Amino acid sequence: MAADIVDMRVIIHVVKADLTRNVEIFGRMDPFAVVVWESADGTKQEASRTRTDWNSHMSPRWDHLSPGPVYKSASSSSIWDSMLHLHVYERDMLPASD
Repeated sequence: MAADIVDMRVIIHVVKADLTRNVEIFGRMDPFAVVVWESADGTKQEASRTRTDWNSHMSPRWDHLSPGPVYKSASSSSIWDSMLHLHVYERDMLPASD
């Protein structure tokens, strides 16, 4: 008997951050967050990106809710082999686009 394929979706809720390092030389930081989904096989994809919280400096608050990727598996327990990585960036530190 073949295993049934289960479709699941993780809901991502990024509420806020308490940052410990200031990377802005002048003024206040404008942080945003990127959530990266790493599957059990090691592949990574961007799952979500918050808006920039302008002038929030060391205490950004996003209250960002988004659906993550659809996860297909024959075993619902194998989703626990995946990881979410949260990266916080300063908007002004990005390279200028051409």
